[in-house]
Amino acid sequence: MLHYRNLILFFIVILIFACTKTSNNPQAIDDGLPHNFTLTAQINNGEKAGHLAIGENGVIFVANYEAGLRAYSYDESGFTLKASVKDGRLAVGVTVKPIRTVLLANYDDGLWAYKYENSAFWYKTHINDGIITRRIAVAEDGIIFVAADGDLQGYHYDGSSFTKLSHLHRFDDASDVITGPEHTIFVARRIDGVVAYHYNDSTLTQIASIDDGGYAESLTFGSDGTLFLANSDDGLRAYKYDNSRFINTAHIFNGGYATDVALGLDNTIFVACYDDGIRAYTYDDSSFTNTAHIDDGGHASSVIVGLDGTVFLAKNFDGLSAYKYSGY
Repeated sequence: MLHYRNLILFFIVILIFACTKTSNNPQAIDDGLPHNFTLTAQINNGEKAGHLAIGENGVIFVANYEAGLRAYSYDESGFTLKASVKDGRLAVGVTVKPIRTVLLANYDDGLWAYKYENSAFWYKTHINDGIITRRIAVAEDGIIFVAADGDLQGYHYDGSSFTKLSHLHRFDDASDVITGPEHTIFVARRIDGVVAYHYNDSTLTQIASIDDGGYAESLTFGSDGTLFLANSDDGLRAYKYDNSRFINTAHIFNGGYATDVALGLDNTIFVACYDDGIRAYTYDDSSFTNTAHIDDGGHASSVIVGLDGTVFLAKNFDGLSAYKYSGY
């Protein structure tokens, strides 16, 4: 009898162990959703990856807080570190201009410009206006906009130096800025929602604003001009903008703190959630549908999509990860 009891206990332990292993496997998460993410690569060189941009030939640029700026190549076998540089303070935002210029928002150390060439960063110039820089956008006419704590700043860049423009605009907590058509820019303001401005070379004019609560973190455009907002603990929102007002067209909250949003193939929307991993959504002009979810830790802070549909996720504690999404 004792032998059979021990045998039963042995199988129970094995079953518990197997279930535990399955639940810890990020590819095994099942929310009853139609699609899934598969982790294909991950790299952590000791950094806290905060923000991502993709340049020519699919090079991935990572703003890494204390670790500065890094460049990686990616293929199906994994990531390869191509270059790194650390100047100034905390690297928090990165974007890429044409002709391999990389712009870095360096928190309380201003705006930096580098040339990325032959797998190396070449320092070009730096400006510090005493503002807390967060995110960068480059308009079609080349004007560089910097979202900062208390400011929206504009600069011209001639390849060797920055020239500060006069349309400094004072407000609280700008967390992101993106450019639109016809000299329009959109600013996510953490305590005031989303604001649209028209600009010329010397002035900035507010056109419209909307605030649905939450804590506006990140913006991106859909192919039809829809504006998508990662709105912290309020989830994901979609807006139409008609050059005079915003119209709230959809909202969804599945959990987590939405920090960033990106558009993928077939207009799939990907949302990075600081405490909930990454989620995928479809959008039909009036509602969102959550199609996939994975949470393998690391505190997601930024998401971007490669030309082949690979989803790249920056994690504050786990570096950089790549995922294949099954819904394309």
